[in-house]
Amino acid sequence: MAAAFFYSAYPMINFIANGYEWDHYTSDWRLTSGAPTPELVGAFGWRYALYFGCFVLTYLLLRGRTRVRSTEMDSPGRSRIIALVTLLILMQTFLIVIAKLYNFEYNAPYSEVLSGAVQTLVSLPHLLLQFVQNFDHIRFTYSQFLISIFLLRWRDWRYRFALIAVLMVDIIYTASQHGSRSELVLLLLTSVLLYHRMVRPLKLKWALMIGCAIFGGFLTLGVWRNRAIQPLYDESHVPFLVRNNEFQAVWATSYDIFRLKRDGILGTPPWQLFFSDFYFLVPSQLLPFEKIDPSAWYLNAAGIDGVGLMFGAVGQAVLGFDWPEIFVRGILLGAIAALLHRWYVRRYRSWWVNMFYLFVSVWTYYSMRQTSFASLYFIVYWFVPTFLSVELVAMLLRKTRTRVLGPAAPRLT
Repeated sequence: MAAAFFYSAYPMINFIANGYEWDHYTSDWRLTSGAPTPELVGAFGWRYALYFGCFVLTYLLLRGRTRVRSTEMDSPGRSRIIALVTLLILMQTFLIVIAKLYNFEYNAPYSEVLSGAVQTLVSLPHLLLQFVQNFDHIRFTYSQFLISIFLLRWRDWRYRFALIAVLMVDIIYTASQHGSRSELVLLLLTSVLLYHRMVRPLKLKWALMIGCAIFGGFLTLGVWRNRAIQPLYDESHVPFLVRNNEFQAVWATSYDIFRLKRDGILGTPPWQLFFSDFYFLVPSQLLPFEKIDPSAWYLNAAGIDGVGLMFGAVGQAVLGFDWPEIFVRGILLGAIAALLHRWYVRRYRSWWVNMFYLFVSVWTYYSMRQTSFASLYFIVYWFVPTFLSVELVAMLLRKTRTRVLGPAAPRLT
């Protein structure tokens, strides 16, 4: 709901703060080109209200009052912990070696990327890119799950200190890189969710305060990253709430799709676009038809070159049946989320069940940022390999230990 609010309401706050118009100097150019009226902006905003309104009502009705009432959780065991640490180190080493061999950076400063001074991950050959891109996210998933190990031992001051130190280092690194902020924000969100689950449930007021602090930090890092153009904003007396941001860019994509479809510019979209969440689970080499990325298709249809833009779930629905499709997508997403929650509550002590629920919770914001069921790809290509690799290495460690030390002696009762 927080993601839904920021991706839908914040762009309209930008619009209101600028006197009910998009600023040609600071707003997304796709919003200023059509000169939309306040009535049109408001009418389009109701699509977002319908989308997450259907989600909320469906979720609450199906979820009921089921919730976890304990902070207890089974330990993953020594072998899984060692496997996690080992795999994280190996994966990080592999990714660094690949970056050195192909001379690119994973999180380069945006100014250097735009100027062409550095190469990024997308410069890799297509087949290698498919693997490395997923390996990088699997590496991050290992990091997420390791946070639970620190919190399982939260009462030991050494683990508290270590976790806080790791997060502070990540904050400093992200601020100094002037690049993507997503990984830092998701790591902080992971820490807050796991603290709430494993240490002490957060009251609503604390959850709101922490959420606002993370969001404020996200925006502050964006200002710091773009500080080179800050003097231009100051000279033009541009208010902070008017400036372009990620939320406005995603909103602009959805609105631009609506405008292009209304004006008959898009024509008939390829049928693949409406099933992209599902066929993206299959490697393009194995498909009998062309795999079309919705964002890439939009850029080509809109005549936009050299800019990477997220698609947006509302834009995806507008491209199809518009209002009815938004209604159905919101209900489906709410039903799936509620049923997943009920499944999780029945198995709340399992460490792996908690890690899966955490994973889906953290990445579910992509149902607003990209497409409604984008999380399916993340589960298949990021969570499942993480689960299988950790279990495999843990099993090998247990077998090795058994061969060296012999079977454990039976306990006397």
